[in-house]
Amino acid sequence: MSEKKLTRREKFLQSQFVLPMFWDSVVFPKDWTLEEILELHENLFNESLSVLKQSGTTKAQIDRKIEVLEWIYAPDEMNDAIEVVNGKAEHKKMPKPFSFHLCCQIMEVDPDEMRNQIFFTLESNFKKAITAYKKAA
Repeated sequence: MSEKKLTRREKFLQSQFVLPMFWDSVVFPKDWTLEEILELHENLFNESLSVLKQSGTTKAQIDRKIEVLEWIYAPDEMNDAIEVVNGKAEHKKMPKPFSFHLCCQIMEVDPDEMRNQIFFTLESNFKKAITAYKKAA
């Protein structure tokens, strides 16, 4: 009998059962499930990457891209958390809620690798924009 392949979310839920313990500083409605909170992180991650892909050049669009880049390249801040392993409490460091680092973990993406990918994509797009601007001038 073959084992059921776990989804990314199922794997995360199994491995990160400590999450609700370190979200004390963030206020969620009491009736929200961990599943809904993870979905918020996934949506933030996907929406942020979508903002960077947009080709708009208005001040508002550029400001939004800068805001997303500041979030992506912000230092990885960690919170203290407690994980119970074999009946013993162990101190652990966990990424802050809604940080780029935690969103990457939930999406099963290495944050540093993702930052590098974003950097090289933006650098390439910037060079194309400069070239097009020089040709048009």
